[in-house]
Amino acid sequence: MTLQEIEEIPREYLIPREVASVLDMDQYTINVAAQSAPEKLGFPVVVTGSRVRIPKEAFLYFMRYGRPQAEPPAKWVERCRQAALEAIAKEAPA
Repeated sequence: MTLQEIEEIPREYLIPREVASVLDMDQYTINVAAQSAPEKLGFPVVVTGSRVRIPKEAFLYFMRYGRPQAEPPAKWVERCRQAALEAIAKEAPA
């Protein structure tokens, strides 16, 4: 499977079998890593029991740009949120 094929999947989550070929790994290895040391994969995973799901957009971001270097500062996030709320309020009918 290629990144383009993964982009075309109509779901928000992927399964290890779908990303295994892109990573040149076995799906079992991805499952084991997700359950034992998910931070080492480089992209977020959701583990429920023995099931592993991978958020599609986060996986695509990781494959294109690598692991994010740092979280944005909380003050910047709050300022952006406030600006978005103000813009929405200005556009809302009175």
